[in-house]
Amino acid sequence: MPLPPARIKESPEDFVVEEIPAYSPSGSGEHVFVRFTKRDHTTLDAVRAIARALACDPRAAGFAGMKDKRAVATQTLSLQAPRGTAPADLAVRALRLAIDGMVIAGDAAGLCLAAGLWLEGVNFAIGSGLAAGRAVARAVAAGDTSARALASYRRDLESGFVLADHKRLRRAPRLVLSDRVQQRYPGLICDIAEGLFTVSNPEPKPGLLRLARRSARRNGIRLGGLLRDGLAGARVFR
Repeated sequence: MPLPPARIKESPEDFVVEEIPAYSPSGSGEHVFVRFTKRDHTTLDAVRAIARALACDPRAAGFAGMKDKRAVATQTLSLQAPRGTAPADLAVRALRLAIDGMVIAGDAAGLCLAAGLWLEGVNFAIGSGLAAGRAVARAVAAGDTSARALASYRRDLESGFVLADHKRLRRAPRLVLSDRVQQRYPGLICDIAEGLFTVSNPEPKPGLLRLARRSARRNGIRLGGLLRDGLAGARVFR
């Protein structure tokens, strides 16, 4: 019986793999997630190239596993910010990254923003994914997939909401995720509300100013610190 005709992986596009991350970026910490798509590169070669281009230690890079070289594979890479570099700055630098034949799909390149009572990420993944797709399509159509040809990716991000929102709110996580905003100020508000609505007769109900002072002492809040945080919040969310 003759064997049926078959072709096995004639081109990298014959085998497309997209890794699904186990969890999303938290929006804080010392590490930045970089989502990248590689073609005709081993995972180790791609990781080393990206880490070195961002001045990070390749030995400290984290990734889920190896993907075929002869394939189009999308993976997530975790990089520790070098000493003296803020993770947010590293994320912005990662968005500039385009080496020959490779671009960063920015949906997991640190584009997760904890800027209030919400955690944004899906909107940035969609926006940056569209920008990456347009940049790659233009480069392929022009027959030039060099780093220079793929640099339009960042320009597309700058012209849209992705980098504009990150630049405007880049200092928000430091304030919003602080112990004061997460623990002390909510405790202050709850204590004042409890004091206002607690019936303590026959003792007279304390005034609002007295309640505020007592609650501030209980929660370790000083007026100077409260004013500084209020000013910082006004600058961040203006």
